[in-house]
Amino acid sequence: MSINKNKNILMLLCMGILVIMCASIILRFGTRQVLVKRLHMNNAVTQTILFDAPQLQELHAVSNQDVKIPWEELYPFADGKDETITRYLRTGNEAPKQKITSKIEKWTTEYLLGYYPIVELGRHLEDIVGWRIINPKLDVLKMADGYLTYRYPKVDVGEHIESLKYLNQTAIDNNSKLLYIQAPFKVNKYGDKDINGRLDFSNANADELLQGLAEAGIDTLDLREVLNEKVGREHFHELFFRTDHHWKPETGLMAAEIIARQLQAAYDIDVDFSHFNLADYEVTVYKDWFLGSQGKKVTLARTSPDDIALLKPNFTSKVHVYLPTKSINADGDFSLMLEMRHLDKTGYYTDSPYNTYIYGDQPLMDINNLQLADFREQNVLIIKDSFANAMSPFLAMGLKHLTVLDLRHFNGSVAKYIETAKPTVILVLYNPAAASQKIVWDHSSLFDFR
Repeated sequence: MSINKNKNILMLLCMGILVIMCASIILRFGTRQVLVKRLHMNNAVTQTILFDAPQLQELHAVSNQDVKIPWEELYPFADGKDETITRYLRTGNEAPKQKITSKIEKWTTEYLLGYYPIVELGRHLEDIVGWRIINPKLDVLKMADGYLTYRYPKVDVGEHIESLKYLNQTAIDNNSKLLYIQAPFKVNKYGDKDINGRLDFSNANADELLQGLAEAGIDTLDLREVLNEKVGREHFHELFFRTDHHWKPETGLMAAEIIARQLQAAYDIDVDFSHFNLADYEVTVYKDWFLGSQGKKVTLARTSPDDIALLKPNFTSKVHVYLPTKSINADGDFSLMLEMRHLDKTGYYTDSPYNTYIYGDQPLMDINNLQLADFREQNVLIIKDSFANAMSPFLAMGLKHLTVLDLRHFNGSVAKYIETAKPTVILVLYNPAAASQKIVWDHSSLFDFR
């Protein structure tokens, strides 16, 4: 009888904890949305309710997109869909489910009282009892040298290849050239034998993609090979953050020069090679400042923060930046491409200092290098994932005109944009993880080039 009574008490206790957790999310969400955002309140009440989340007390909380731009209206989709794309379209509810799941996860992460201390405590308990709770979507592996990495399954990249063939035809139709650039993954294609091809298949997916593009006659540039040759297998991991999947800004600068040389050699693009050396930049290192996406998953219970470098020119720079989602349309120096607030120390879990470069993931950004007025009128368009964030501003120092497009946030027609902008060369720069995920045909996929 006492056993049943104890079970009932335990069940009631668990239910009570769940009720408190749900109530805290609702209270804090309402405080943020109503008191802070609508009524512009920041007082003892809001500060008490949101005491552990100072970023939620700010009127302009961290956001990828501050101003809503009607991209679908500016670059509408053509009537009917190309057959090469149509045969890959899915009719299920995959995309809406992903969005709902993403929102629930975001609300829980942002608004649950003490979310990260709870997760850290859970990681400590897992270590004590020897548990390893695995995220079925993306689990984090710890390499022998302490670097963290994701692992991805083997996938069929046929639809990725077909979509890039479609983009290539769009480029041809508009007198442009297409170059697919394979950014590296932290798991080295030429090393990490205990993980590469055994636990993680991102490089295998990328290899298959590049082979398919070569067979289709599409130009490619494999940065995995170039960077491995440049720094050597033993130093390859050092190109990346230890707790994040991205490469470092210093690596982005190296990649910018490699890409610039390919643009000049293969496509006759005018390039100023004066400022692709690290010595041309003032490097400010923020020590123990950055807990990356992988570090956030394992928490500070299992890792420690990274350093992150801010690179700013020690030479004269003058650019015009058009970034509509931030209401920027102005002349300035290199700093105009940096959003410095991401370097403010608001907490390891609440923001990413990596987003300092070109304001993080933005739908569209135009950069004109006013120092290169005498160069020919050539426009390089780069369709990118977040790896290009810490590369694009350095590439812009060598080009007259660079446009950056991120299809996860640009939901207009890529084909229509190309038809309107008429870029000289189109670059697609993705890391191997991009080709290791199925395409969701909802105009928010990196490979949806319609």
